[in-house]
Amino acid sequence: MEFESEKKFVEWSECITLKHPNVQCVAGILNARREEGQSLRGLDVGGGIGTFASHVCTLVPDSRITIIDKSALAREGFSKNPALNFIEGDFLTLDESQQFDFIIMKTVLHHFIGEGEQETRANQKAGLAKARRLLKPDGVLIVEENFYEDLFGRDLIGRLILFLTQPRLIEPLIRRLGANTAGEGVRFRSYSGWKALFAEAGFGIDNMHESAHWGKDFPLWQRLPLMCKRRFQAILTMSKAPIREAYPAAARSYRRVKHTIAAVAALSALAFVAYREAEA
Repeated sequence: MEFESEKKFVEWSECITLKHPNVQCVAGILNARREEGQSLRGLDVGGGIGTFASHVCTLVPDSRITIIDKSALAREGFSKNPALNFIEGDFLTLDESQQFDFIIMKTVLHHFIGEGEQETRANQKAGLAKARRLLKPDGVLIVEENFYEDLFGRDLIGRLILFLTQPRLIEPLIRRLGANTAGEGVRFRSYSGWKALFAEAGFGIDNMHESAHWGKDFPLWQRLPLMCKRRFQAILTMSKAPIREAYPAAARSYRRVKHTIAAVAALSALAFVAYREAEA
């Protein structure tokens, strides 16, 4: 099944240039880790048509990157760069006989969606666990993600966005409000929310490089219903770490009650915005 967001991703990928700040950032991370004469082998999860990976290979001498993507659009428009290799398929079923020096997950983790919150969290954690098994012991995981910080200091906004973007019934309204993943579902998290998930999957954050531009243009009519204090995008570098246990069931239940109360307030604000949109 082809989603609207896949077409958008191809369009965005075609616009990435060699001088794009995120390309420069990832290349800088890899060159800082690379010893003279060393050949780095990487994996780009959901890397689409390979534009981003191609530029990284140009800036990192003697590097090769395998892109795995299950989209037919990615296969059809794939880069001609000989340093790249394309695998059409599901990352979670990728053969684990080969390990990589680095793995890139560029704005893909929030698309690891299941039926509801619990299954979605399990899918995101499974994706990270897969990356951990595919990395060499001294390998680095490079994750580019979006972060939403709510007024309550909790991971509320990501839950609310998933709740709103998954149902097909309200897809036209949600798409009109600016969500290109309407009808598909997407699960963002706060910084503390992502950090906890990374720790449960066995990763520790080494560095964070925040985007200077993304998220700054966030109009009040979008920010208010989400009760969002701040949103930003960042590139994280992570190393393997001891796997940390998840929160106990009682603690999760308490947090769920608090999130539910806040979600009701947010949905009320969203209903008001939708009403104003319909009246306009």
